[in-house]
Amino acid sequence: MAENKGAATNQVYAELERLLERSKAESGAAEAHGLCCGLLSTGLENSEDCWLAELFPEPSPGDVLRKECVSVVRYVVEYSETQLNSTDCDFTLFLPAEQVGVGQRSVALGLWCAGFLGGLGLGEVKLASLSADARELLTDFGQISRVDASQVEGEDNERAYIELVEYVRVGVMLIYEELRHSKAEGQAPMVDEDG
Repeated sequence: MAENKGAATNQVYAELERLLERSKAESGAAEAHGLCCGLLSTGLENSEDCWLAELFPEPSPGDVLRKECVSVVRYVVEYSETQLNSTDCDFTLFLPAEQVGVGQRSVALGLWCAGFLGGLGLGEVKLASLSADARELLTDFGQISRVDASQVEGEDNERAYIELVEYVRVGVMLIYEELRHSKAEGQAPMVDEDG
């Protein structure tokens, strides 16, 4: 069952990557998915529109590729929101498949984290309103976002990569829950200019 979910995620990742590349979007699939999940975590009413505006800041009228991409983007938003709200902890990051070298996958994970942080920023999350654990996670995500592919090769790094992906995955679910809980209590966190 988990293998089927992994295969489905890989397929959606590959399709999103292909379309974003062909339509000359601002981000690749990993960063775009991180951005999407960051926006969804904030509970922003128009997350999908905001995400599209970030991916395609200056869309061309009648751009067929962009229109095709929009339908995939809508699917990714629904897919990601369903996973984030799942009680089965099904959430999966959109990252390159295992066949890709660990250096490239690590860079993609860094871009995913950068996208997630960007999504929280666009959703105007106030860091000071988050728990110490959530702030620590976001600090760690910031460090992961600066990974250098040339320093990440070998079997030990493969294990470290797998552990980091799981750390980020679980961390995102915790942050998502915390932000949703805050919003439900009417404490919508807003941007803190001082960080």
